[in-house]
Amino acid sequence: MNLRKAVIQDINKILLLCKEQFQVMADLQPYLNQNGEQDKMFIESIITDLNSDIFIAEEADEIIGFISVFEKETSDFSFRVKRRYAYVMDIIVTKGFRGNGIATKLMLMAKNWATEKDLEYIELTVLANNSAKAFYEKIGFEDTVHTMICRL
Repeated sequence: MNLRKAVIQDINKILLLCKEQFQVMADLQPYLNQNGEQDKMFIESIITDLNSDIFIAEEADEIIGFISVFEKETSDFSFRVKRRYAYVMDIIVTKGFRGNGIATKLMLMAKNWATEKDLEYIELTVLANNSAKAFYEKIGFEDTVHTMICRL
């Protein structure tokens, strides 16, 4: 397995994994999520912007996982402590390769990226009923906010 920073030529393969991720989200929360396509220009912007990156895991020329990470700043509210942090928007390992430590290695790449940028922490959002929550807790993430809905 090879781990590296994504390049423009990887976009179509990344889009296939996005489709798989959207299916998982739709299966977990069909009330809130549905199958969809990620915007190609959005993926390109992550790869080309200096404040974001995508790291990929590949096996035999196929992308089997990726993580997208962005540099962010806390909201400009007087009660918030001003911080620069990394935000992981997406992390996915394709079915059949899960449970082999790939997500851990991708997260380590994101942590190294954030450390090199002198960011203070990494934040991510996970669906409440996603089994990946246990993985995030295992590697040091902790709950800070819960978003709740009330169906009408």
